[in-house]
Amino acid sequence: MSSRLGPDQIERFRDQGFLVVRDVFPPDALAAHGAAVDAAVAARAEIDTRSVGEKTLYEQSFIQCINLWEDDLAVRRLTFDPRLGRMAAELLGARAVRIWHDQG
Repeated sequence: MSSRLGPDQIERFRDQGFLVVRDVFPPDALAAHGAAVDAAVAARAEIDTRSVGEKTLYEQSFIQCINLWEDDLAVRRLTFDPRLGRMAAELLGARAVRIWHDQG
């Protein structure tokens, strides 16, 4: 699996503002990452014991979990995977990027 982007991909990102990159992770790793994020979100959601009526309309709409990497080693590995950082830097034309936060 390659994390290097071609000039056409970078140009497409700059023109359209987004880019879908397939096959960064093999299917089994992608499934494991998805399961890890799902489990981390579920664990975080269990902590919130408020009723629906006690939540804001925003919180009633969906579950938002920020910085899941702090709670879960598998999510941490995905969040800080150097391939993702390298691709983000390439797309932005930067030497490196710093993650602000993850959001599950």
